[in-house]
Amino acid sequence: MSTKISASELTKVAKLARLGLTQSEAVSLTNDIEKIVEYFEMIKNLDLQKVEPMTHAVAISLPLRPDLLKAVKCATEMLPYQKHHHFYVPPVLE
Repeated sequence: MSTKISASELTKVAKLARLGLTQSEAVSLTNDIEKIVEYFEMIKNLDLQKVEPMTHAVAISLPLRPDLLKAVKCATEMLPYQKHHHFYVPPVLE
């Protein structure tokens, strides 16, 4: 399914968004939007069942500084309810 957007439709949307577009800008943006929609169509047709969800495009690691690890460990050791260095508090609403 190919969705086409005309320069006049783009100009109408730009006017509603209070964007001033020249005719050449509208034609250029129309071509760009059509390419973007084509990419979405390609992605929509891919089998992504086995692809794990991710929060970043590249793998990142954000380790805690050693002194922060000690502070968290110290703080959780003083709590009456803690497990695996997580803070547990009794419910306040029933």
